[in-house]
Amino acid sequence: MKYSKKNRQKTILSIIVNQKVSTQEEIVDLLRERKWQVTQATVSRDIRELGLSKVTDDGVSHRYAQTSGGRSNTENKLVTVFSKAVLSFDCASNLVIVKTLPGLAPACASAIDSMNYPEVLGTIAGDDTIFIASRSAILANHLMERMKTLTDDFPITED
Repeated sequence: MKYSKKNRQKTILSIIVNQKVSTQEEIVDLLRERKWQVTQATVSRDIRELGLSKVTDDGVSHRYAQTSGGRSNTENKLVTVFSKAVLSFDCASNLVIVKTLPGLAPACASAIDSMNYPEVLGTIAGDDTIFIASRSAILANHLMERMKTLTDDFPITED
């Protein structure tokens, strides 16, 4: 087998279809068992590019799944901007508040809109803040958890 990015991503898709995998570390371990030399950062990028999300089967446990059928190149670029620009998340009732680097909230809101998450009723973006409306506080918290998987290192503000 040729060790290319495309083949690695095909292997990741095969893994998540055939096994219940809930962490990036598990994916790294399973790839290494298959002789892939990967880091967690590489797997994180692959997860973003493949459009993988954590889904729940039983309301309690989560696993990775491809829910979007993959993303277009433009959507991948927006998600990349999102992953680099987000500084923090917070929830207030049914709202998720996302703080970004100055000037990048509109691009990040566009990325959120392109993800077509069912929890999102709408987004409003200022210069460095996004308000995302959900139908309930539970859905807002779930959305925030989903978006955490798309971001690089950031602080999460919680009460």
